[in-house]
Amino acid sequence: MKECLLCLSPLSSQTGWLPLLRGGSCTVLCTECKSKLRRLSGQLCACCGRDMQSLPAEYKRENRCMDCVRWEEGELGSVLQRNCSLYEYDEWMKEVVARFKFRGDAVLAEIFQEELLSCFRSHFSRSTAVLPVPLSGERLRERGFNQAALLAARLPVPQLAAVVRAHTEKQSKKSRLERLQGASPFRLEGSRDFGGEHILLVDDIYTTGTTLRQLAALLREHGAASVQSLTLCRS
Repeated sequence: MKECLLCLSPLSSQTGWLPLLRGGSCTVLCTECKSKLRRLSGQLCACCGRDMQSLPAEYKRENRCMDCVRWEEGELGSVLQRNCSLYEYDEWMKEVVARFKFRGDAVLAEIFQEELLSCFRSHFSRSTAVLPVPLSGERLRERGFNQAALLAARLPVPQLAAVVRAHTEKQSKKSRLERLQGASPFRLEGSRDFGGEHILLVDDIYTTGTTLRQLAALLREHGAASVQSLTLCRS
């Protein structure tokens, strides 16, 4: 009998293979675990996907949060067209991401396949290529896989592998100011032109947006027609 990928409780046949035979998707979570994944919805920032409903009025300008307004006023403001995040980064999701990202539980990427595809089809179907945010060689050897690449593999467009990342301190160890002020760790591997490409970046968490904008700036500099991003969670 199949088990829930998170709590390992048995899944009944009704939540296992039967939906797949009927043309649906194969469930990999029990009802309780699935109910804990909080999908972002309602009033969201048009640029970064942030939940706007609980923000005070002074932190909003029309349909954008003030973080995005400030980005637009800087040199990296227009390089990233938009970000869409799937889930709230609450305590439950922090634990799920920690298992997936830091504890080597790569199979958890299956949990998100249905929502990733749905979001892609709704918002990013004109994308011609997907670029998972790369890890440095050291970080990749440490984890054994790139979690962003596993998420990107769920999408029906080819992956790019033309960008490399220098090894730096973990983003999770940096303060917000350090993230915002850090130099870009990305560079092209060899000679490449992205002329005419509509590129979708994929990553696990949108925090300040710095990493995605640094990567988007590099792609736009080398001819990308547009760069957008799809992230698992919005911090």
